[in-house]
Amino acid sequence: MSKALLNRQHLVTRPLSRVCATGDHRRGLILGIGMVEGEALERQGRRLAEGIREFVGQQR
Repeated sequence: MSKALLNRQHLVTRPLSRVCATGDHRRGLILGIGMVEGEALERQGRRLAEGIREFVGQQR
Protein backbone atom coordinates (compact mmCIF):
# COMPACT_ATOMS: atom_id res chain seq x y z
CA MET A 1 0.00 0.00 0.00
CA SER A 2 2.88 2.35 0.77
CA LYS A 3 4.22 2.02 -2.77
CA ALA A 4 0.78 2.58 -4.29
CA LEU A 5 0.22 5.71 -2.19
CA LEU A 6 3.62 7.05 -3.21
CA ASN A 7 3.18 6.29 -6.91
CA ARG A 8 -0.43 7.43 -7.30
CA GLN A 9 -0.98 10.05 -4.59
CA HIS A 10 2.62 11.21 -4.03
CA LEU A 11 2.15 10.51 -0.32
CA VAL A 12 5.08 9.14 1.67
CA THR A 13 3.95 6.55 4.19
CA ARG A 14 6.08 4.53 6.55
CA PRO A 15 5.39 1.79 9.10
CA LEU A 16 4.67 3.28 12.50
CA SER A 17 5.06 0.12 14.51
CA ARG A 18 6.63 -3.32 14.52
CA VAL A 19 3.25 -4.71 13.41
CA CYS A 20 4.09 -3.33 9.96
CA ALA A 21 7.71 -4.55 9.87
CA THR A 22 8.97 -7.00 7.28
CA GLY A 23 9.03 -10.55 8.57
CA ASP A 24 6.33 -10.00 11.18
CA HIS A 25 3.49 -12.44 10.56
CA ARG A 26 0.91 -10.06 12.04
CA ARG A 27 -0.89 -7.72 9.67
CA GLY A 28 -2.35 -4.35 10.44
CA LEU A 29 -2.62 -0.77 9.32
CA ILE A 30 -1.57 2.01 11.64
CA LEU A 31 -2.06 5.50 10.29
CA GLY A 32 -0.82 8.83 11.47
CA ILE A 33 -0.18 12.21 9.93
CA GLY A 34 2.74 14.16 11.27
CA MET A 35 4.09 17.62 10.60
CA VAL A 36 0.80 18.76 9.05
CA GLU A 37 -1.66 21.11 10.67
CA GLY A 38 -4.71 23.23 9.99
CA GLU A 39 -6.33 23.08 6.57
CA ALA A 40 -3.41 21.07 5.21
CA LEU A 41 -4.25 18.28 7.66
CA GLU A 42 -7.79 18.01 6.31
CA ARG A 43 -6.58 18.11 2.69
CA GLN A 44 -3.88 15.49 3.24
CA GLY A 45 -6.32 13.29 5.16
CA ARG A 46 -8.68 13.33 2.18
CA ARG A 47 -5.83 12.43 -0.17
CA LEU A 48 -4.81 9.56 2.09
CA ALA A 49 -8.38 8.27 2.31
CA GLU A 50 -8.76 8.47 -1.47
CA GLY A 51 -5.54 6.54 -1.98
CA ILE A 52 -6.57 3.83 0.48
CA ARG A 53 -10.02 3.44 -1.14
CA GLU A 54 -8.40 3.17 -4.58
CA PHE A 55 -5.89 0.58 -3.35
CA VAL A 56 -8.55 -1.52 -1.64
CA GLY A 57 -10.78 -1.38 -4.72
CA GLN A 58 -7.93 -2.71 -6.87
CA GLN A 59 -7.42 -5.64 -4.49
CA ARG A 60 -10.96 -6.97 -4.98
